[in-house]
Amino acid sequence: MPRITISYRRDDSGVITGRIFDRLAAHYGRESVFRDIDNIPPGVDFRKHINEMLDASDIVLAIVGPKWIGPRANQSRLTNAADPVRVEIETALRKDRPLIPVLVQRASMPRVEQLPQSMQDFAYRNAVDIDAGRDFDHHMMGLIRAMDRMLEDGPAAEASAAEDAEEALGSGELNGRATREQDLSREEPPRASAEIESLREANRALEAQVVALTGARDERAQQAATLSEEIAGVLRERETTAAQRRETDEITAKLEQRDAQIESLSNELAVARVARRPGSLAFYRAALVVLTIALGGATIMLGVGNFRPGLELAAADRAKLQDRVKALEGETAATAEKARLAQKALDDKALASEKDSRQASAQINELNRQLADLRQKPDSTGMQPRQASLDSIGAGTLGFTVRDLTREETRTASGVKVVKVDPASPANTNVSSGDIIIALNGQPVKSAAEWTENIAKSPIGKSVHLLLKDGQSTKGLYLQVLPKR
Repeated sequence: MPRITISYRRDDSGVITGRIFDRLAAHYGRESVFRDIDNIPPGVDFRKHINEMLDASDIVLAIVGPKWIGPRANQSRLTNAADPVRVEIETALRKDRPLIPVLVQRASMPRVEQLPQSMQDFAYRNAVDIDAGRDFDHHMMGLIRAMDRMLEDGPAAEASAAEDAEEALGSGELNGRATREQDLSREEPPRASAEIESLREANRALEAQVVALTGARDERAQQAATLSEEIAGVLRERETTAAQRRETDEITAKLEQRDAQIESLSNELAVARVARRPGSLAFYRAALVVLTIALGGATIMLGVGNFRPGLELAAADRAKLQDRVKALEGETAATAEKARLAQKALDDKALASEKDSRQASAQINELNRQLADLRQKPDSTGMQPRQASLDSIGAGTLGFTVRDLTREETRTASGVKVVKVDPASPANTNVSSGDIIIALNGQPVKSAAEWTENIAKSPIGKSVHLLLKDGQSTKGLYLQVLPKR
């Protein structure tokens, strides 16, 4: 009777090793196949136990799965000299037993550098592949045929057959079939060969039945797996439906909240239109755009749902909100146009005021000139006239002209902008065209008209403090008020 030992790791290939064991047991008999040689009694040296088991083995199958070396690439169990699988392979190599590597679950043979020196010969053993899928039966039949040839050709098979025959003759327990086979082998070789061939045919028929039973079992397992997947799909579908309902409720609440926001925004727009506050219109328009984008996002979210009641309700609400947004956008555009016209009128008025200011400055300069002429002439008493000139209120300049900031410029700065600098004035070294005057003598500058009036009122020769913005930096400087030329 042949003896076949299976070496494997339970956590690496336990399931498919069970199928291989069943197929070998059906062919050779359950008493001929051993797979749990590591089930060692307590207190026994497992090296001696494995040594004794392999002494009686004709063939050793080493089942190699993806985790045979270790659970991870950088963790090798084989570095442990007390690893049971390492001891089994080392013992089989040392005893020169027929050792067949069996690769399962798409595993590959270990490389030489992955094995300890005492196991490196294992890397050169020719391996067979066993697929757990449709090719399992075909692969197992090829492995069994190879093992049959090894058992028939090896001296272990002859010794085993001789021992069985002597034991049966000594005990007198040879059955009729064995006696007939022995007699026929001595007296009638042709009949013995025919009977042996018949037994082989019966054995092949039995193997075919085992294969059919295994296939039926696999088919039932596949049907059970398919049914389990269908049940899981139904459960997932129910969970998805519940999640979609919750999502629709949340979206409906958000739509109602946005409806209230749009209505509030509409009221504020009406108030702003009545109060004619152009500066706040940009904010409201931006808010309307944000709400419109949010409504678009809600539309996309609602389109994901697969149930009609929530979709129809949300679609109706969305249509109402879109109509209201369009109406508000039309009102906003009209209000923005009115604000633009109002701003243009303010700009024209500021330009006119600046022109009037320049004319007034010219008149003041003329008065200063006349007053200077009068100071040069003595009065009727021969006394020098009293110094009651306009120097105290002057009609001076700092050597540059300014203008009001545009609406775009007021978003990032406040004050007035330098338009032109007199090259002959002292200010030419510190002030450039495009600079923004923020404050005069610590007071914020609000408009070009206010700037011109304050400078005109400043005494000639007095130093004033300016705070101006030059590009991204802000600086302060003192300039002397000069008479206008």
